[in-house]
Amino acid sequence: MRAAALEAVHVHERSDRIHCPMLDAARTGVTYGTPALLTCDQKGLDKFAAGIDLDASKVAAIAYMSGPFYKLISNRWNQQFDDSEVNTGFIKYLKNGVHTGILASGKFDQDVLNQFVWNLFPEWKDTTPIDKAFVESSKADDVYITSEHLDQIVAFNESQSDAAWKGLGPKLSQFEMEKLLLGKLGQAITLGDDESSSPKVRAMSLRDLHDFFKFGVYPVHIEDSLLKEGLIEDWSLAMSGQNSKLGAVKEDRVPEAK
Repeated sequence: MRAAALEAVHVHERSDRIHCPMLDAARTGVTYGTPALLTCDQKGLDKFAAGIDLDASKVAAIAYMSGPFYKLISNRWNQQFDDSEVNTGFIKYLKNGVHTGILASGKFDQDVLNQFVWNLFPEWKDTTPIDKAFVESSKADDVYITSEHLDQIVAFNESQSDAAWKGLGPKLSQFEMEKLLLGKLGQAITLGDDESSSPKVRAMSLRDLHDFFKFGVYPVHIEDSLLKEGLIEDWSLAMSGQNSKLGAVKEDRVPEAK
């Protein structure tokens, strides 16, 4: 299993991670050998947006707003952003601490992932860590985070904030969870035994959720799309992390091309 190979070389321990997991996965050079978002300019954003089937103009707008407030105009004018500024940028400010918290310290936080999942599946609370042993076991079979969990997810994300006034935080969090996490990284599945009459919901398997936050690994259907656009190499899907050393993944994002 690829996740086991990544864990064996301590990829989940890398530091200086971007708090936004979508961007963190896109900019790391560890998991796929080269970043799926190779450059933080309009050309790179256009290619990445095509690779994950998102509107390029919206991706660019979010990217240019991710830096500090005083760079909003210059980022748009120069059509590029600095990913090292995202963790203290304007969008981060607008969120008022409302987020999953799993990458909020700049590293993967196993305890927060546990709390996030236990909030949705309270029967596992304090007894079932959402770790390598769990996701490799039969317990994780057919376990999905779905659009039916959305209210619980946003409530959990709000609980991570110490701000007295949450402002736009809950709305931004709902957008991220609904449109990106479930809407883009998830897929439409049918709940129930009768596929003909059961409604379809957007869902992400718990295994995919674990690997996405812990290692920066995209679900298979996203990897297939990135492969089609030439943004990752097919060899990386089998070899991810196997040639990495812990010392080499402390600072894993490639320097911005000048």
